[in-house]
Amino acid sequence: MLVGPKQQDDLFDHLLRFRFHKYAVCGDLAKMYRQVALHPPDKEYHRILWRGKDGIVQVYRMTRVAYGIASASYHAIRALQQAAKDAPEEVARAILRDFYVDDLMSGQAVREKARMLIKALQEHLEKYQMPIRKWASNEASLIAELPEDLRQDEKAFNEQDSEHSIKMLGIRWKCIGDFFFYLVSHVSEDQVTELVVGKVVTKRQMLSDIAKVFDPVGWLIPVTLKLKLMMQSVWLQGLEWDAALPQDIAQAFLTWRGQLTDLREVKIPRLVCSDFTSTTNQLHVFCDASQTSYAACIYLRTVSKGNGQVTVSLLTANSKVAPIKQ
Repeated sequence: MLVGPKQQDDLFDHLLRFRFHKYAVCGDLAKMYRQVALHPPDKEYHRILWRGKDGIVQVYRMTRVAYGIASASYHAIRALQQAAKDAPEEVARAILRDFYVDDLMSGQAVREKARMLIKALQEHLEKYQMPIRKWASNEASLIAELPEDLRQDEKAFNEQDSEHSIKMLGIRWKCIGDFFFYLVSHVSEDQVTELVVGKVVTKRQMLSDIAKVFDPVGWLIPVTLKLKLMMQSVWLQGLEWDAALPQDIAQAFLTWRGQLTDLREVKIPRLVCSDFTSTTNQLHVFCDASQTSYAACIYLRTVSKGNGQVTVSLLTANSKVAPIKQ
């Protein structure tokens, strides 16, 4: 079964747009796949075998879109977008532009419009049996108005709830403080000590750590590039996956890994700019290259037309190691 054509924007686009809403809201479609019924003839191709306690094998047909089917995401997203066809303009725009599979990342420049968007989205999608749950926002009063079963956390979003955070498309967002941060949960002081004490460090371990540092927008390029360069050095030496790394590379890797926990202190403000009419804006692009790697980053510089306040925000960055063959 084919996966189906692409239906939504990339993760990068959603995270970037989310930073331009003064009042940000997010939510999650409840049991999205299970809300989409299969066309009757298609049910014949969604059969499963089930062996009961008596040992007899029975054949069942799925009546709803099921996880694990290659085209499941396409069918669920396509059904969601169909719901936008009879929706009001703002609701249709949010459905088509602000959903990444079942995750909503949207917002407005005015609080009242944000409140109306939440209400309108909820009412419209409930008609299609696709209610939004786990609502969250940087504006606590927007969530406090909702029933407790619709909130991201029943006790969250009061004025004292400064420690509450949510995981949104792989990135942690502290709603009340309105900033992104990193937990680096795969590294603890004990784990670092264990490796230093005498555990063999391998190429497999290094690649595993690259995969665990999730950085879709490029905010951590100065951190991840170092590991990419170390990984390239290992590849050039032709080491097996589970062979011990050379002492110099192993020590550099352990030093890098021991410093990962410092990322927990990094805070990246979510809001970049919400009103382009009251600010003068410039994009500043920087790039550089060396014999080992090259990188580029983009900043947005905003100047308030009212008081002249200047704000500079990192939008995105990317890097690559230099090719082996030059």
